[in-house]
Amino acid sequence: MSSQRGVHNRIHNLRGEQFRHLQNIRGSRSHLSSHNIHTVPSLPLRLLSLTDPSLGLTRQEPESSLQQPKSNSNSNAGESESDGTSFRPPAGPTPPKSWTLNSRKDIRGTTAWRSEALSLILNHLVDSQQLVAPSTSDASARSELPDIPQNPELKPVIPRIPSLSLLCLQIFLNTCTTSEFRDEIVPYIPSHLRKDLIRFTAVHSPLSTARLYALWEPAGHADGEMIVVGPGAVLKDDYFIRSHSGNGSGVKLPGDDGNHELKETEDWDWDAEETDMSLPLHSLILLNTSLSSSTLFSFPPTLTHLALINLATPVPLHRLPNICPLIIILDVSYNSWLGANFGSESQGGLGEPQPPRDPTIKAIVDLGRVDWPRWSHLKVLGFRGNYIPENFARDVNEARWDDIEVVL
Repeated sequence: MSSQRGVHNRIHNLRGEQFRHLQNIRGSRSHLSSHNIHTVPSLPLRLLSLTDPSLGLTRQEPESSLQQPKSNSNSNAGESESDGTSFRPPAGPTPPKSWTLNSRKDIRGTTAWRSEALSLILNHLVDSQQLVAPSTSDASARSELPDIPQNPELKPVIPRIPSLSLLCLQIFLNTCTTSEFRDEIVPYIPSHLRKDLIRFTAVHSPLSTARLYALWEPAGHADGEMIVVGPGAVLKDDYFIRSHSGNGSGVKLPGDDGNHELKETEDWDWDAEETDMSLPLHSLILLNTSLSSSTLFSFPPTLTHLALINLATPVPLHRLPNICPLIIILDVSYNSWLGANFGSESQGGLGEPQPPRDPTIKAIVDLGRVDWPRWSHLKVLGFRGNYIPENFARDVNEARWDDIEVVL
């Protein structure tokens, strides 16, 4: 009786060894329990690793071997390699794209790219003297970006050492909730520190929409400046309409009332910390976000610095000269919709301008419709990473004594 039991045990062990051997050859983990593989991909290992072109593990056969006929030993379709590394696709439909790794890395969400994209507009603002050269690690990170043509004349916007006030405000951002930050912290932050905080976080860690709007209260901006960095933040469609309907501008004209009489202002001390003399909005920067046409039509006419960088949707640029005639610095860099190949799969990477395949096809945003002479105050035009149409410089500098500085 004991001999029969020993034979059964030996047969059971041999069957288990054979089963595990076959599973190792097939690269399957179906012999494991569901409790152990609930976080493991269900596809075979060779499909997720060996055949993934992004990992570079596939065997590259020379061209001479491709021209040679296959041997008779591999001609049989029913045979498979015994080492488990067969590159024959498995039976059934192809796996979805979400199961495979993306070999192309999107650099638009990196700190180095945001620093390079914002360098032009921030270096031309009035109070940008506190921006110094980056550290060695930041400079090396910027040099590793292959798709960004870096301009050596522009000073990087990454501070070498953040100020003590920025370090303290960063602690509040990390430890406080949005409601606590809005109700308990923001009322005690002066406008110039709000502006510095938004600039610093726009490069290093962009703020959400709720925190940005909290820092903009009650004037609707931070010391005359607004920076929106997506995709975590977006500018609402009716934002400027609500600001104009409220008392966001801080200026009331005499003709607004029917009696045409000036109201007496409240008495205020000469050493008062806060007075009702807020600056109008003069700088607007949008990066990696979207902008609707209705929002563009409601831009305040006081804007002098405008940056529309890497917007997801096209905007009617030909309407801007009538909406914002006081523009001095305009940056429309890295916008793929400024070419005729917008939305095509054959388009190159970010920072690689693509000329139209057919010269007869007009671009989605026709720059020929822009009334450049109406911008009499325009001095600098950022056009980095965009396709430059023919006679672009001539159209921009038409009817001008001094040429506009076009940054490519």
